[in-house]
Amino acid sequence: MPKDKLQDEFMELLNQCQGTIIKICLLHTDRQPDSVNDLYQEIVCNLWESFPRFRHQSKPNTWVYRIALNTAYMQHRSRKHIPKFISLNDYMCENIANPEVAI
Repeated sequence: MPKDKLQDEFMELLNQCQGTIIKICLLHTDRQPDSVNDLYQEIVCNLWESFPRFRHQSKPNTWVYRIALNTAYMQHRSRKHIPKFISLNDYMCENIANPEVAI
């Protein structure tokens, strides 16, 4: 298939299924714009990479949903290993060594 035709078909698919992608992004992130955009871009990249292998044996939206969901799960698993840090406020800093004070 010529690259232009493949690209046109992909853009049409992306326009049809954009709502599905956005729903998954909102459900699987903290809804911060950066997080949503990062996941959205990752999903689109994975869709584009997989699109030549799409055999049309399922509805396009089903295929997009599956790729998007798997991408969200992969991103979640990779971020689970990143340590989470919290900022300590002044009260916590002053009382961190005192076991009698409940923080």
